Amino acid sequence: MELSGVLSAASRRAIGAVGLAAILTASAGLAAQEPAQQQPAAAQEDPLKFDQAEHRIIVWLIKPDQASNFSLAWQTIKAELKKMGDPGLTAFADSIKILRVDSAPGEEVTFLFDLNPASTSYSYNPVTLLYTTLQENADKPGVGLTYERATEIYGQIKDAYTNIVPWRITEVR
Repeated sequence: MELSGVLSAASRRAIGAVGLAAILTASAGLAAQEPAQQQPAAAQEDPLKFDQAEHRIIVWLIKPDQASNFSLAWQTIKAELKKMGDPGLTAFADSIKILRVDSAPGEEVTFLFDLNPASTSYSYNPVTLLYTTLQENADKPGVGLTYERATEIYGQIKDAYTNIVPWRITEVR
């Protein structure tokens, strides 16, 4: 079905937004998490750590007034991963393609992390990245994050999102 000749661009965006909202409403979201040291001692499954290197999209629904903080925090996380000097972390950072869906002013902002393929080595959970992955070399000058810096970056994210939904993408043939 071709909608481009029948409906205006605004109508097509509205239909797309309603479809996305319906999918997100039907999907179970992830609750916001607190930093690692406040997590319960029992190991919990991380829904943003994937066991198969396949195409994934992580949908982040962000409060409208927090979109710039969210974007800046993730750009900082990616830059810090690259500074670690580990080729695996650099490739991981480069694999996170961040997309922003246009939205009307005052509406929730949707960010998509297009991961093709998704990493099986690292979690996309910002808590894990900031408080574990990036702190592993915090004792080396210029490498890794201190707890204080990780908390500062996490402060830009923790109250920004209302829902996180990881999607497995399958090509239709």
